[in-house]
Amino acid sequence: MISEVPMLATHLISVHENTSVLHDEFLCQRIGLIPFVSDMVDEFRYPWACICAEKTVDDCQTCKAYFKLEAENNSDEVLEVTSLDIKPIFDPVHCEDENKRPVMPVDYYSNSNKEVKIGIPIVKLAKNQKIKLRFEVQKGIGKMHAKWSPVSLATFMPDPEIKLD
Repeated sequence: MISEVPMLATHLISVHENTSVLHDEFLCQRIGLIPFVSDMVDEFRYPWACICAEKTVDDCQTCKAYFKLEAENNSDEVLEVTSLDIKPIFDPVHCEDENKRPVMPVDYYSNSNKEVKIGIPIVKLAKNQKIKLRFEVQKGIGKMHAKWSPVSLATFMPDPEIKLD
């Protein structure tokens, strides 16, 4: 049953420039581990059932969402590139309900301050280092590839100490 749940995952990554300490393949693997969420996942088509599969359409927005990650460090301090630096290339597809989120990396918040967003770390850039890449996110199911398999998050909380008299 879990292999039929529709999920969003990074599919193709094009590295245009990478002068960081990470190899292109490792950088792509780090981006592939970032979960993407959307309230509009049901409105996306599967890539194998889309009209662009029959034609050679480069930028199909009915089955893919396109993103870019561009970061350059010109200062002497180390720059941490996170999932907050990922930007959509095209305007998000709008729907009737304005409360629905378009495809975006998942939001994480600081444990100490629940209003401060922190991103998922991707790479740290030293002075004069730069990364520039483009990638697409597609809808799929775990039966087709493991990257579309849904997972759960396990956390723990300390049990309260209960004393009975």
